Amino acid sequence: MLLKIDIMKLKFIITIFFAIILSEPSVATFYKKGDTLHVWATSGLNMREGPGTDFPKMKKLEYGDQVQVIDNQVYSKSLSLTILKKNKRHNQFKLNGHWVKVRIGKREGYVFDGYLSRLPTMEMRKNIDNEVIFEHFNEYAKREFGIDSTALNADSLKNYDERFVYQNGMEWKYPSSECYFASLDLGNISFNEAYLIFEKMTSFEHNAKYYHPRNCPFNDPGKPFEYDYFQTTVEKEKSGLYKLQFDTDFFGMTLKFVDGKFIISEYGCC
Repeated sequence: MLLKIDIMKLKFIITIFFAIILSEPSVATFYKKGDTLHVWATSGLNMREGPGTDFPKMKKLEYGDQVQVIDNQVYSKSLSLTILKKNKRHNQFKLNGHWVKVRIGKREGYVFDGYLSRLPTMEMRKNIDNEVIFEHFNEYAKREFGIDSTALNADSLKNYDERFVYQNGMEWKYPSSECYFASLDLGNISFNEAYLIFEKMTSFEHNAKYYHPRNCPFNDPGKPFEYDYFQTTVEKEKSGLYKLQFDTDFFGMTLKFVDGKFIISEYGCC
C-alpha cells in the first residue's frame, strides 16, 4: 500500500516538474552561464532586483559595459520591447528577449538581454553637431576581430573593389559596380545581435522616433515638394524573422536572413 502511494506521489511530482519546465520561456541559444556579454543600449540599460519591470532598479549599466551571466533565464519572464509601432509607413517591430541574471563588479541583478551581445560594442562618437554617431563597421571589425589574410587570394578578389574577411568569419564586400553597393555577411549570430549592429550602422531607433518630413529644394525648378528624408520599413517574413530596411535620400541599408545567415546590404546613389 505504501509502495503504491509512493509511486502515485512520484508520478504527481514528475507531472508538476514537466508542467513547470514547459511553462517557462525557452533558453536563449546565443549565450550560456559564465559568458561575458556587452551592453549595446545607447542610452544604457537598467539592472533590477528581479526579473521584471515591477522590481526596483539597482543600477544603470552604460553603453559598452561588460556583464557576466551567472544564471541563465530559465526561470525569468519573457519581455517584448516595442521599437516601432505600426503606422502607415511600417509594420510593428518588437525586440524580443528575456531577463537574465548577471554580475558586474560585486553587484548582481537582472537585465533585459535584448540589448546584450557577445560582440564588443562599436565606438560611440560625437559629430560636429554634438550628435551621437558610431564608427564605421569595417574600422570596428578590423580592430576587434582582425583580418583573415589567408581567406583571400587574387581569384577571390575578382569583381570586387574591396573585400574584407575578418577572423570571426564575418565578411564585408564591395562589388565592382556603377552604383555603390556593399554586403556584410554577419555569419552565425543571433537576430538580436545582428539587429544591434544594424541599429548602430543606421541609428534606426533614433531616426524612427524623431522622423520628420521636410521640403526638398531639388525637385523641378520652382516646385519644391514635401518628401521623406528617411524611411523605415519593417516586414515579418515566413521564417518568423524580421526584415528591416532603412532608406535616406542618398543611401539605404537592409537587414535580412538569407541562407541561414544575417546579411546587411548597403546601397547608394549612382
